[in-house]
Amino acid sequence: MVSQVSIVIPIYNNSATLGETLDSLLAQTNKAWTCILVDDGSTDSSIEVATNYCQKDDRFKLLKREEVDPKLPKGANSCRNIGLERASTPFVIFLDADDLLLADSLRDRLNAFEKHPEYDALVFSFRTLSEVGVAESISNYDPDHESELEYLKAFLSYRIPWQTSCPIWKREFILSQGGFDLNFRRFQDVEFHSRMLLNGAKVKRVHQDDLRYRINTKESKYQRSDFLKVITEAINAYLLKFGKAQVDGIMSRTERLPYLRKMSLRLIDTFLLPQGEWELIQQTVQTSKRSGIFSASQARATKIYCWMQRTKKYKQKGFGMYRLYSWSRSVSGLKTEVS
Repeated sequence: MVSQVSIVIPIYNNSATLGETLDSLLAQTNKAWTCILVDDGSTDSSIEVATNYCQKDDRFKLLKREEVDPKLPKGANSCRNIGLERASTPFVIFLDADDLLLADSLRDRLNAFEKHPEYDALVFSFRTLSEVGVAESISNYDPDHESELEYLKAFLSYRIPWQTSCPIWKREFILSQGGFDLNFRRFQDVEFHSRMLLNGAKVKRVHQDDLRYRINTKESKYQRSDFLKVITEAINAYLLKFGKAQVDGIMSRTERLPYLRKMSLRLIDTFLLPQGEWELIQQTVQTSKRSGIFSASQARATKIYCWMQRTKKYKQKGFGMYRLYSWSRSVSGLKTEVS
């Protein structure tokens, strides 16, 4: 049976979940698939788990990033690009090593492409899966008006319409766009999908959930200072890339700036300000000003608002403090008040 679709899975210390993910592929009603597993230097038993599946079924292929190209930087994007280049099928799906596909997923995704061959990607929905195995409500964000432009606006303003495992792609289109950006260790899917859409990818949403996406409900990673530092650096790199890039695509740089401003403000307002990450706030304001997302006035107002939240100066009577606070709140667009 000729394989129609390649499932590319980066692996890094995923021994606890990898077997269940691969079992979900073995359970597919459509058998015409190949799975390319690319290890990123695991130190647990992930290699052993993957090897066992390769021995059990030759549709599984295992590669190691360091053996394919030791010069490639560590990270999921390097692994995805390796799998993309080694695939020989017309279609490709990128899974994480803890995702689960429902049994009819590949059948339905390939059938959908037969009905809509003019698109570069078809995007399915997912439900989050808690630690106890309960599938929650559908998690995709859908714009009021569905179109490639509206999807791009959503990504640019940090309203993520879908995640990496949701689309099935035409492999040749991704190759024509250079695959995944190796400079992004976090925020990879947002950068990837933003760039694909900006560069003219024809994308259609299929409102059918066929994927289970694991989440950790015990701890919010956005409350951890180490994670906030890493994700802020990634988002700042994204703001610079899409704020300064002169390539217009389906949306000009000038048109992108208001949506990128929403992303910057959401990062500050929702994650950094409540956690008191003042240094990261300063970095984000500077990046937003440097890339033209914030005007000088907006940058100044944002700094003043955050300074007042930190020092509680807006509570002082006299000296026009509350008037300054009201101005900074209005001009910056920030709403969070730190107790």
